[in-house]
Parts: sequence; C-alpha cells; structure tokens
Amino acid sequence: MGSTRRRVTVAEEEENIDLEKGENVEIRFRITDGVDIGPGGYASSLTVEALKQQLVALWPEGTPRTPNSGNDLNLVYNGKIMENGMTVADCIKTCVRLPDGVITMHVTVRTPAAEIERDRRELELLRLERCNCNII
Repeated sequence: MGSTRRRVTVAEEEENIDLEKGENVEIRFRITDGVDIGPGGYASSLTVEALKQQLVALWPEGTPRTPNSGNDLNLVYNGKIMENGMTVADCIKTCVRLPDGVITMHVTVRTPAAEIERDRRELELLRLERCNCNII
C-alpha cells in the first residue's frame, strides 16, 4: 500500500490573521486611478465609517476626484463593498496573512448626485437641440 500525500495549499501554509486579539492590521488603499494610500496600521476594531474619515484626511492632492466626506467613499475588499457599521475585523475575517503582511482594499469615490443630475440635463438638452426633420 502506498502512502497518501496530502497537498498543502498556500493558504494553509500561511498564518491566518488573529482578529480575536484586536491586533493592528496593515492596510494599503488603492484608489481607482492607481494611487496608493499607505500602507498603514489600523485597529481591527475600527469601524468602516471611521476608516473612511481617516482616508478623507489622508487623501492625496492632485487626484481627479476628491471626497468631501467619508460618505463619498466606497471601500471594496474581496469583491464586496464594506458597510459603515462593520469593523475592519468583520471585513477581513476570511483573509490570510500575505507574505508582506499588507492587505489591499480598493477605494472608489461616489459621483455626487448634483453631478449626475447635471449630466442628465446636458443629455436632455442635446436631445432637444437635435433636428427632427425627415427627408423624404
């Protein structure tokens, strides 16, 4: 009888983040234009809402869109938008500690409602200005 060999995945070899201790987690924030904020240490007990407020204060100058408040931001991790009431620990429970120890979260800036309305009006004006003549 041959011995059976069990395959060990990379995830099993790496240490899972211990969120029970409330340790700091290294997070890098990637803005949609490719600019990074961080990495920096954040408490795993920090809420997403507080994290967003810190990001507004750290926001780099010269980016195309600048948030006015944390409500203008969406944080995305593992393909899911993180909700304000969640803690960092809630968001990254399934994460495995990466070799460099840094987790990357993506940040998008919401389009303000006023800007969406302005764009809608401009499109409506263009539609109305179009000639409705029919050539027969």
